[in-house]
Amino acid sequence: MDHACSRCGAVVPDATPFCRECRAPQINVYLPEAAAPVTSAIPPAASLLVHARQFARRDAFLSALLGGLLSALLMVFPFSLFGLGMVAGGALAVTLYRRKQPQANPSLGAGALLGALSGFLGCSVFVVLTVAGAVLTDSGAKIKEKLFESLDQSAARSNEPQMQEVLQYLKSPEGFVVMVVVAVVFLLVLFLVFSSLGGAIGTTLGKKKRR
Repeated sequence: MDHACSRCGAVVPDATPFCRECRAPQINVYLPEAAAPVTSAIPPAASLLVHARQFARRDAFLSALLGGLLSALLMVFPFSLFGLGMVAGGALAVTLYRRKQPQANPSLGAGALLGALSGFLGCSVFVVLTVAGAVLTDSGAKIKEKLFESLDQSAARSNEPQMQEVLQYLKSPEGFVVMVVVAVVFLLVLFLVFSSLGGAIGTTLGKKKRR
């Protein structure tokens, strides 16, 4: 059978390597399209889900709760021993989980996630205990009084009108609520960061012991 040349359109018999008119090659080789590269990047939310699936939920929650209780109790020391109390809580959560699940071999990210959970629970327990203590005793009023005294001292040292307005706003009921919310959020971030670090450390130490 004959076919048309892809360049000039002239009739070329089959099995002819070149067109007689324009000398264009007539044997075309078609390569399959390259497959799209497979990316190993995992969205953050999916990554957390992958790490979470490594745990037995009940044992993980109980271990994180005990680690969080330790972190909350160590908050009685100044700055929670400069974060070491939170780190210890995260490491304890991983250690307890390994005891409950001896066959488990969580990854570094999974250990950090378990530590973060212990930090969240520890922060929640600490905030609840602090609020309950402030309500049941006079400590809340004393803390508020000292805080307002500090604001008054700052206002006395500052001559800027904008700073004066901010300090006066912070002494209002709405401003006091804003300060409390900011303090709780800041405390939560500290718990999450240090407890995640503790969970990662506990995972690493646990793997070294197994080896």
